[in-house]
Amino acid sequence: MILPEEKAVYDRLLNIRNDNIANVIGYTEIGKMTYAVREYVCGKSIEEYVIYNGKIPNETIRLLVKGICSGLSAIHAAGIVHRDITADNVMIDEEGRAKIIDFGISRLRSKDKSKDTQILGTVGYAAPEQFGFRQTTEKADIYALGVLINYMAEGALPNEKLTDGAFRRVVLKCTQMDETRRYSSIDSVARAIDRKTDIFDIIKKTPGFKGPIWLRVIALWWYSSVLLSMLMTSVSTGSLLMIPANFALFILPILFVSDPAGLISGFCIRHALPDKARAFVKVLLVWTAINASLLLIIISIF
Repeated sequence: MILPEEKAVYDRLLNIRNDNIANVIGYTEIGKMTYAVREYVCGKSIEEYVIYNGKIPNETIRLLVKGICSGLSAIHAAGIVHRDITADNVMIDEEGRAKIIDFGISRLRSKDKSKDTQILGTVGYAAPEQFGFRQTTEKADIYALGVLINYMAEGALPNEKLTDGAFRRVVLKCTQMDETRRYSSIDSVARAIDRKTDIFDIIKKTPGFKGPIWLRVIALWWYSSVLLSMLMTSVSTGSLLMIPANFALFILPILFVSDPAGLISGFCIRHALPDKARAFVKVLLVWTAINASLLLIIISIF
């Protein structure tokens, strides 16, 4: 059934034809009520799929998200904000395509309103602005899509378990509280989800670049010193054999600080060391590694 306030949205949906939307075909009158005739989607919702099959493989997620982005791009171009993109409102049809359904709380973007007149949306998926702070825009759908990506990857919402896999960066950017910090458009999300490992992913996985900003600054300075010192050592000695040993010694301080394998933490826990003692162990190991590195440079040069 179409309520009078929904008629404007459905009028625009009538003019949209997209493979990733349950397209609106027309209207029918039954008594005094108006009903929308929509495309029937044979399949199951993403929520049902995850419940019965578990987490969705990465490549399948990419295909589904690109389909959802295609559907959202079409409705956004028509000035419509869906406002309820959830695992229950996106179907996977028999051909494996994503199909957006349920436009019950969709609205038209208005230039004259500062916020929505109705607070609607599914808790967990709804963007902060949907709770009466500002008017919802296409950025609200981007927020919900980020939550949905996390759900497909982990079987949980970001506030329950944030994915640490291939889509973490996309989820975090989509679900920024400040809408200006999200992706600029749904097409940008489609491009980002198709982008696999890039230089920033490699950097973030490098020991020393996972912690606070001060640690990253030190790591950047230290790695730069590594490269410069290896070059100087190889030139001064005329031998490339010193490079592996030099590199190994230089890398130890960063490994001790970041403790990527958890060896230092495990040692401290097994010996029940308090926090100050753990910090002292790290400082001692780092200081030892730095002195060993400097000693090697002096021996190599002189």
